[in-house]
Amino acid sequence: MISLWIVAWMAQGAHPCAPCHAQIVADYGRTAMARTSARAVAGKPGEFQDAATGVRYRVDAGLRMHFEKGEDLRGVRQLEWVFGSGRVGHSYLFREGARLYQAPVSWYEEAGRWGLSPGFQRAGRLDLTRVIEPGCLNCHVSGERPGITCERCHGEAEAHRRSGGKAAVVNPAKLARHERDSVCAQCHLTGAARVAKYRTDGKTWKPGEKLADYSAVYLAEVQAGDGLVGVTSHFEKLAQSECRMKSGDKLSCTNCHDPHQKPADAAVFFNAKCLGCHEQKPCREAPRGNCIGCHMPKAVGRGVDHSSYTDHSIPRRPGTTRERQRGEMEAFWPGADSQRDRGLALAVLNRFEQARALLTEAVGPASGDVMAMSQLAQIEERSGREAEAAIWYERILARDPGHVAALVNLGVERVRKGRAVEAIAMWRKALAVNPVQTGVRMNLAQALMRLGKRAEAVAELREALRLDPDQPRLRAILLQWNAN
Repeated sequence: MISLWIVAWMAQGAHPCAPCHAQIVADYGRTAMARTSARAVAGKPGEFQDAATGVRYRVDAGLRMHFEKGEDLRGVRQLEWVFGSGRVGHSYLFREGARLYQAPVSWYEEAGRWGLSPGFQRAGRLDLTRVIEPGCLNCHVSGERPGITCERCHGEAEAHRRSGGKAAVVNPAKLARHERDSVCAQCHLTGAARVAKYRTDGKTWKPGEKLADYSAVYLAEVQAGDGLVGVTSHFEKLAQSECRMKSGDKLSCTNCHDPHQKPADAAVFFNAKCLGCHEQKPCREAPRGNCIGCHMPKAVGRGVDHSSYTDHSIPRRPGTTRERQRGEMEAFWPGADSQRDRGLALAVLNRFEQARALLTEAVGPASGDVMAMSQLAQIEERSGREAEAAIWYERILARDPGHVAALVNLGVERVRKGRAVEAIAMWRKALAVNPVQTGVRMNLAQALMRLGKRAEAVAELREALRLDPDQPRLRAILLQWNAN
């Protein structure tokens, strides 16, 4: 299941760093980071049935995902892109309009079979509406190029190339601790909640800078001993390890991992890394010679079926895992906390009234912080304070006229006030950005029907069913309209 597109790309010598660093580029092309995304050009056919929903999935050799349920629900989606290096497995993306959506099927390499993609077990139905957000792309794609490229760790390299190597690029090994660690943390640290900081300059993080100046990461309460390891928990777990706490600035991810090269024999490679610090205290346990087998065991993946991940908490006693012992949410980076950031993190954790109290104090009417305003608006709406929510949505659209959530929810408010024409315009604008919004399209169809535009209303419902076919309510409305 190797990402053949990446291999072909490397083989063609198209990589901008290859002319001077051919061997490094070739070695790096075989690492998991280089293969975090690619064009989906090859796959293994297979099928399975989701017992909970009754949906049967079949993926053919051309990576077309066929689905069917009962007598009248069936369809096909072409899987065009792949996320994941293939070590654990591959998730697939399909396209509707200009947006990408995650397919409900993934290939799990360890199990050697197809199954539901992470999180789809909770959907309770065939779900074809999970849009790929910028945050997803950030850790799988580098600009317009698939995979994690050299510049994601070494910074912009155009001047370096033009000068024949005389102009320096970022060398993470020579950076101060926080800046050095930020290079890995950009993708390997999410905590319980990670929120983008509000910056009036609009800048985004670049290698050589502190990630804490751009993102706030919070660790939530921990139920000790759950034994689960998250997909991006490596950085957080390592920070809890005795190795990191005792080594301080000396220990970083690259002390043990060579980001440019995949080890030929992982056990031998990492065992040597461990013995580089611990050789003075020989292991007395049997079998000897495989440190990571005992102290960095594979643990069940949290939220991902058929998978396991290395426990980077490095427990001293095999079979245990180190957990945070504190009982409240805290910022991962000391001093990188604010009312606004904490409020957004609490909202992510569904602690809405606490979030509202902090955000109301932190975000004033003249603020340009669209992210915080949007969260406040949604909290107000969820609590039944519709007038307050509408005020925030109006302020958001004044700053960002294409903000989807504001267009959708303010459209509902316009309908309540009898201003259906305005609502229809807002909903059409929101659907142009993300066409797979079933509730929005249903509202649009009903508003059109009330205005006597029956043909347009029926067309919208049919399009909603094409995009999101496992919707009995849509079918019932269509039947009712056809009967009248």
